[in-house]
Amino acid sequence: MPEPIPQGDDQPPPPLAPGAQKVDKQSHQTRGWLYRRLLFLVYLFGCTIRDGRTGELLGKAIIIPWGGRLMIIGYTGTKYFFPVFKLQQRATYWRQEVEFRTHPEPDEPSSPQDSESPSSDGNP
Repeated sequence: MPEPIPQGDDQPPPPLAPGAQKVDKQSHQTRGWLYRRLLFLVYLFGCTIRDGRTGELLGKAIIIPWGGRLMIIGYTGTKYFFPVFKLQQRATYWRQEVEFRTHPEPDEPSSPQDSESPSSDGNP
């Protein structure tokens, strides 16, 4: 009995073009080289980013103001942060300082069992 013709998702992947695997490996190596150079530039010229609320060190990055936006390049930290205008004593619109903040930790229990008080006899 003849084998059924593959259809839809049963199709095998198309064969790779000759040399495609070699080009992919070279591009991966080039990206790694560029990434290492970028991190070196951040290490040399990057500014330290601290949390404006707690003062915690978040990491380093190169920050470029561009068209009313902030471009943050090569951030080396692990926590997410967002920019906030710093409070000022006088209203000066020609210069405003920006600080970075992280999202606060949630202050609610993670599960209903955490919110109940533990008691061994079952009475509340």
